[in-house]
Amino acid sequence: MISSIILLALGSVSQESQIAPPAEKSDAASAPVPLTDPESWIVGYSRHARHLGLEGEVSVRLTINSDGRVVSCSLESSSGHEILDNWTCKQLIRNASFEPASNSGGQHSLRTYPYRHIWTLDQPDAPPGWAYERTPG
Repeated sequence: MISSIILLALGSVSQESQIAPPAEKSDAASAPVPLTDPESWIVGYSRHARHLGLEGEVSVRLTINSDGRVVSCSLESSSGHEILDNWTCKQLIRNASFEPASNSGGQHSLRTYPYRHIWTLDQPDAPPGWAYERTPG
């Protein structure tokens, strides 16, 4: 049985990824800018999802704190498979990093960033150590 993963990171989830442009803010605030290529944030397919033959497209919204770290990943559109949705957020929380966003006064502020990934079985597996979290039972 696969447990749900609540994906909040306080210190630290495509080869066909597509990044939507940040939404415009009325207060002329700057949007978070990725420090690394968003294509590099997804490091590989879940072996468990591959074993089950799962594919799908997932859209999430990342919340970026004042330090430029991802503090949460909210599902906007499910792939149809909880495993892939959770796997996406797990990798984004661990791997995505941003320049801190600032408001119109130049102070760092909390912002969000949209991200979309299409999972297909032809993508490589995640490297060792990226086992999907499962609970006994």
